[in-house]
Amino acid sequence: MPGQPVVLDTLGGLVATCRPEDVPEGASPRTFDTDYIVGRVIQRAGLQSIYSYAAANTYGPNGGGTATDLNDQGNPWVNPNNILLSDGSFTDSTAVSPLVTDTLYVTNFNFTVPSSVSIQGILVAVKGYAPGTTVYAQLLKGGVPVGDIYPSVLPTVNASVYFGSDSALWGVTWDYSEIDATGFGVALWAECTAPATVALDYCSIKVYASESQTNFLGLMSA
Repeated sequence: MPGQPVVLDTLGGLVATCRPEDVPEGASPRTFDTDYIVGRVIQRAGLQSIYSYAAANTYGPNGGGTATDLNDQGNPWVNPNNILLSDGSFTDSTAVSPLVTDTLYVTNFNFTVPSSVSIQGILVAVKGYAPGTTVYAQLLKGGVPVGDIYPSVLPTVNASVYFGSDSALWGVTWDYSEIDATGFGVALWAECTAPATVALDYCSIKVYASESQTNFLGLMSA
């Protein structure tokens, strides 16, 4: 009855606060975005749930499927597709004048994040090496750079550096469909303190998410 607490056995689905006699005979209460009210049916958006899963879901780390040199500094990335596999084969850019590499777009990470989750954080890992070099990372949404730029100093031997975290959204809001899209990815470029060759072996992205708080429908009496 209305006003009494409802005990939930599982998270998700439908919360009913209506009188049993108000549900039409033979009707399914799981009709999407539908409230049954005496004598009529009203469609509307799902209700807000106050419940969420305590544990976060993770997706990836996934490697990219496409690598593109933007040719914006005159210091191109040679064999850019070599960053798509962690196999010791490198894409490299020699920064002389200016001491900045071209920008390298890595996209098509082949995520399948479900619509039932909310994005909580994004972690980018880049494996490579160079002397006296800082590499920068900025996420791509729909193939366009957005949000915060993270720096990290490359090691002088082939190893990974990280950008973002399990709670970093990079100053941008994210929908699952934007993560799953082929245009989601990361832009990478490097700045050297002296002329140097920057070698990158691999780039991956890991996505952290939690179950959405808007996956409940409501059924109530008039």
